[in-house]
Amino acid sequence: MPAYAPPGVTLRACYRLSGEVAASGAFIDSYEGQGRPSCVSWAATGVAAIPSVGTSPASTAGSAPTQPAAPVLYLPDPGEAGVTVGREPLSFSFSIQPYTGPGTYTGIEGTETASYGTTIWNATSPAGFSAQVNADGSGDLTANLVDAGTGVAETVTELWTCVVEPKL
Repeated sequence: MPAYAPPGVTLRACYRLSGEVAASGAFIDSYEGQGRPSCVSWAATGVAAIPSVGTSPASTAGSAPTQPAAPVLYLPDPGEAGVTVGREPLSFSFSIQPYTGPGTYTGIEGTETASYGTTIWNATSPAGFSAQVNADGSGDLTANLVDAGTGVAETVTELWTCVVEPKL
């Protein structure tokens, strides 16, 4: 874990992989909470997602119809911190959408993935993902994934705390 994190909201996370690959470690993700004044702010609202094209009527003549985008909370990613395991990059793409604030989320519909080098694990069903986000910005997740190439199972667990790094 780097000794220095940039000022602002950062997520200090620990992870464990078990299954096809066994590894554990820690990292600092200063990307997911950037621009937020506090951990409570990060945990309270998530971020606005990009609107999706849909069937609701356009509000302006000539514009494409859109559906309101549900807020999303992106969870800590070791890829943002440049984490490697045995010289192979490790990355998670875990998010909660729709995000409605702190609480327990299970069965998320999404493209939850993790990668290690050239190995990619995908969620096989929404039931394989659960996360707890606390009001102070801390939380945890468990994702049961499957290797896209071999079908071998992998479980990712992650715990994090949220801190506001001071300006030096």
